[in-house]
Amino acid sequence: MIQNVLGLSTTQYTIVFAANALGMVVVGALAARLTTRIRAQTLLTVGQSAMLGFGALVLILLLIHAPATAVLPALFLQVCVFPLIAGNATALAVARAPHAKGTASALMGALQFTLGALVSPLVGLGGPATGLPMAGTVVAGATLGLAARLLPSRTPTPDPAPVTG
Repeated sequence: MIQNVLGLSTTQYTIVFAANALGMVVVGALAARLTTRIRAQTLLTVGQSAMLGFGALVLILLLIHAPATAVLPALFLQVCVFPLIAGNATALAVARAPHAKGTASALMGALQFTLGALVSPLVGLGGPATGLPMAGTVVAGATLGLAARLLPSRTPTPDPAPVTG
């Protein structure tokens, strides 16, 4: 999408990719530090809400054919909040099965790969000339994830053990 829709060169794409990766590393390190002060449930909800908000912004910007200078910062922010989701969702899920942490981890990994295989064709539906399917898939996924997080559960989610170090 960055090259085909936004018109960036291979070199520019590489720079954008590196910047997004650096942003994820920085947010991931920050998220790890925050888990000692803020509950994982809160960080997860913040991350999911931010993913939905920035995803919707990217979708709107693509719909109005905004220039790369408008889309790329929104896309950067969307990508950067992922560590708030991934680490906290994993910790919370594994905390629900303290007697079978390995099994819980294996099941989550298998589920992630299965969902990725099922959803990835949706991203390419419009061909290489549009980013709308990608943005729509992100918004749909973020909406479903946030709804699942906020809907009442019959059993409370335990706090994961704090990470020290």
